[in-house]
Amino acid sequence: MIDCLVIGGGIIGASVAHQAASRNPGWEVHLLDPRGIGCGTTASSAGLHVPFGATTGIRSLVRDGAPVFAGYRSWVAEDTIRELRFLVVLRTTAPSAFLATMAGGAAHEPTPDDLDWLAHRYPECDLAGHEILRLDGAYRARASDLAGQLVMASPNVRFVAASVNLVRRRERQWIVEHDGGATAAGRVILAVGPWDLPALDVPMPPAAHPPGGRKRVAALHAYNAPTEADRAVYFLDDDVFLLPEPRLGYTVTSFYLDRWDQPPGNGDHVPTPSDQAAGRAVLARRVGPSFAATCAGGRAGTDLYQAQRLPAVLSLDAENSLLFAGAGSGSGVRLAPGMAARTVDRLAIA
Repeated sequence: MIDCLVIGGGIIGASVAHQAASRNPGWEVHLLDPRGIGCGTTASSAGLHVPFGATTGIRSLVRDGAPVFAGYRSWVAEDTIRELRFLVVLRTTAPSAFLATMAGGAAHEPTPDDLDWLAHRYPECDLAGHEILRLDGAYRARASDLAGQLVMASPNVRFVAASVNLVRRRERQWIVEHDGGATAAGRVILAVGPWDLPALDVPMPPAAHPPGGRKRVAALHAYNAPTEADRAVYFLDDDVFLLPEPRLGYTVTSFYLDRWDQPPGNGDHVPTPSDQAAGRAVLARRVGPSFAATCAGGRAGTDLYQAQRLPAVLSLDAENSLLFAGAGSGSGVRLAPGMAARTVDRLAIA
């Protein structure tokens, strides 16, 4: 019998496996996913890690994960995590209201260079009457690369490419039936993202049932020749991010799509024509028509959301040996370190 089995190889599952293994070096941990590590929703993530959150619960998760994320930065490969010069543009939200959402980092008045850059980089963007802040403590992570490195850095984690069909209880262990056979484990974590849970042969209290709101997420790539001098920009009241990727030659433009009850992605992570039309309309209105015209292709997928975008760590049995960790709500990279810490904390008493 192994000590811990994690189902789901996205950024949340990889983070849980890494923390379970590193905090318990004597454990044998298996990570199962049929697609590979970081190949589901994580593959379409923009990878933003920002030091604020709209609710108390999200801010608490960001704070819990901050020392973990800082530790990652000390050993991951070059450019896996990159610090950003980050500007927040406030159209209707008061600066004091935004500052109340901070969960780390620091906010400052923009420098004259920041304002000059913004005016010249996005000349069609109407900023009259807007407030602008410059933030410290914002990062971009290459989500799939980070997930893979978290697993590879843990010598007591074994990845198994397999689909799980059934999780059932047998005496004081869990039997996980999968494509490659069956594995007995003392602890099981379900981190399946927007995909359906495997069949569970265990009675669950109604309050413990995982959330099930699947929402479409998408970002377009704007080929506007970004440079190392470019800032990331967040238009808070429009929920639009501009994330420059100078080494890739484009700016990732993330925007809100109000499309629910979406099936999980099929693996291609490509925006549909409808996604692209919606994104260009938002960007033309907020940033400018010329910028929107540079958008071609991008990334897309589906994520699991819960009320107030607060991810869930749920115990599905009385012994805390079967847990659900998920509903990243489009912020898996930012919230995964805190979610993993809480998940492993709960496992520690199993």
